[in-house]
Amino acid sequence: MKRLSPSLVISFVALFISCTGTSFAVAKYVITSTSQIKPSVLRKLTKPSLAATPSVPGTAGATGPQGGTGERGAKGDPGTGGAQGLKGEQGEHGARGETGEPGHAGSAYNNVSFHEGEPVTLVPGQHKEEGIEARCPEGSRPVGGGFVASDPHIHVFSSHEDTANAGWVVGAINESTTNEGSIVVHVTCAE
Repeated sequence: MKRLSPSLVISFVALFISCTGTSFAVAKYVITSTSQIKPSVLRKLTKPSLAATPSVPGTAGATGPQGGTGERGAKGDPGTGGAQGLKGEQGEHGARGETGEPGHAGSAYNNVSFHEGEPVTLVPGQHKEEGIEARCPEGSRPVGGGFVASDPHIHVFSSHEDTANAGWVVGAINESTTNEGSIVVHVTCAE
């Protein structure tokens, strides 16, 4: 009798075990629910792999005919504008008005001069009504006046002529809580 080669014997034994093992597993393990299947295996069963389904390119469709060019529309008629109106006639000259009454005599100032007072410093929160002034020279009188403040926090609440002393006076307050500032009064004088 011929001897079987060892590799052939091993092949038969493996075939026998695989056949009997599979039938044993079928008889013992019957899957009745998806909860018995491992989730990763279940995903592979429910979602077919894109790599497993080869894509087959479709055949290209026939090229359609080229569209024709449409006819060009007709040119529209030019618009009709109204005729230009005639030039109007020149109007007549109006009658000359009556001569007005003579005006009041003006006051002529002689020797008008401009004078500044001494700068007055105001500390934060200081309120001052006296001593912020400018005076006219002797023999002249004030005809106007004003002031210049060095800080925007200085608020002037009065600015007027001082007829008794021939000058200009100012009342001011420094509304800053931290900065001191100064104010200078000026007066315009005439004889």
